[in-house]
Amino acid sequence: MALLLTSSTAVSIEKFAGDDVYGMYDQRMAGKVPEYGGTYRTHLFPPPRSFDPHTEISAGASLICNLAYNGLVRLAPRINEIELDAAESWRQIDALTYEFTLRKGIFYHNIPPVNAREMTSTDVKYSIERLMGRYGKLSEFRHSYYFRDKLDSIQTPDKYTVIFKTKKPYAPFIRYLASPWAKIVPKEAVDEFNNLKRTVVGSGPFMLKEQKAGSHLLFVKNPHYFKEGLPYLDGVQLYITPNKTIPLTGFMEGQMDGISIHRVQLDGIRESAPNSLLIELPGLYTWTLRTTPGVKESQELNAPLGDKRVRQAIAHAIDKKSFLEMAGFDEVRLERGAIPAAYPPWGLTDADLWEYNPQKGKKLLAEAGYPDGFACQLMTWDTEYLTVPMAELQQMLAEIGIRAKLNVLDAAQYFNKSYRFQYDLALNIMPAGIDPSDWLVPYFGKSANFYKWNNPQLWDLIEQQEQLMDQSERLELISQIQKIVVDEAMSQSLFSQARYLAYQPYVYAKPYFHPYSLGTGFEVLWMDKYWKTSPIIVD
Repeated sequence: MALLLTSSTAVSIEKFAGDDVYGMYDQRMAGKVPEYGGTYRTHLFPPPRSFDPHTEISAGASLICNLAYNGLVRLAPRINEIELDAAESWRQIDALTYEFTLRKGIFYHNIPPVNAREMTSTDVKYSIERLMGRYGKLSEFRHSYYFRDKLDSIQTPDKYTVIFKTKKPYAPFIRYLASPWAKIVPKEAVDEFNNLKRTVVGSGPFMLKEQKAGSHLLFVKNPHYFKEGLPYLDGVQLYITPNKTIPLTGFMEGQMDGISIHRVQLDGIRESAPNSLLIELPGLYTWTLRTTPGVKESQELNAPLGDKRVRQAIAHAIDKKSFLEMAGFDEVRLERGAIPAAYPPWGLTDADLWEYNPQKGKKLLAEAGYPDGFACQLMTWDTEYLTVPMAELQQMLAEIGIRAKLNVLDAAQYFNKSYRFQYDLALNIMPAGIDPSDWLVPYFGKSANFYKWNNPQLWDLIEQQEQLMDQSERLELISQIQKIVVDEAMSQSLFSQARYLAYQPYVYAKPYFHPYSLGTGFEVLWMDKYWKTSPIIVD
């Protein structure tokens, strides 16, 4: 679902569901001819740890990847669809074989070391193999599970043809190729700079011209972009900001052309910038409470959280509806399982929601040998949209006797501990997935790298669902997997929050639903000539 919030100051909100938001876009475009020029000014929060499409996981990094790189295919505007990108066409030859034909005349940016050379099938082969972790430290390639141990071969019979053979039928294959983490990069750039963490060398519509730490990134139009007539913009300026109040002020003062905002900021925009275009997109990030992972042969499930009864007691202690009210959140979805409800048809139903029942929680703790509860630490990182709900969780856990001491870390410290599995309880935001497997494999699968759980039955089922090409069969098995995750109670999916985008009235932007598609739409974004601006550098 998407919402178009009316551009007047009226109290009512006009709602659009499904494809209606695209009808709204087409209506705005009626009789319009896109204009060229202007630098689109927006923000980047938080700043990505690196720019490397094969090692990063953040939404900020995906924005940069979509500006500067191309994949064979990419996520389409509608949430469950994909569209062609660097590939001119593709076909599935048999159950295991996929053939892609590259467009001719795709040139990398005219900068060293590639100097505008043509992209070929060899680049595709190298990029997918690099994503798999073949050319570096495997642990750095956080999405290596996309294709590692899944592909039998990658063949390049000529410079424009790539043939993938999977070892077994592999349902996520095409969607994973559409991921921002599967972009095509030139090998010589990786060799020249050792990695792509602070360097951007792609074939996309925009080229990185300038970067200033803590200030901004400036991308300029690629004059040799292979998609005729695109992009319309002269450039994109990304301001790096420490919080979301700075972009909001800049937007209302006319110094930002488009921003992402929180629900609570809508009223301020409607009052100060009443002609703005405001769009709501579904939330695919899930606020999640995790218990200590069980890491096979290296970290056993120790007491008390290793006891299933204790974990289920925690599940009974959380009143999700009241929790959201106390934490001050609105426009959210209560979540049941690992896959968000906003990603149809894969989410669980209300019948799978844990019952809020503190008395049951206390009883389970007593049965587990903790009639007086126990003390532990509850960890997260220092941002308001995590620390506020963490305090509410602390109160709910205290009601059944769990004395959770809050441990708020900066993001770097948090992720260092998180990836080393050094915590009792952790409040986390689960990133958006590209395919249903993306919410399962990296958390509960045998080769998980974000979170690990020792359940061989779960491992086998997760592997089986990836081989089911019939969606109805796969849907049934994925539902079973999620119900096991819910019953094990090692990870409590709490809620997902809607995303909001605000545009100035002179901006014409085609909505892309998936949060990892932010930046993709900049390829076709344009602005009325009267409003075109030059970059404003803010130190």
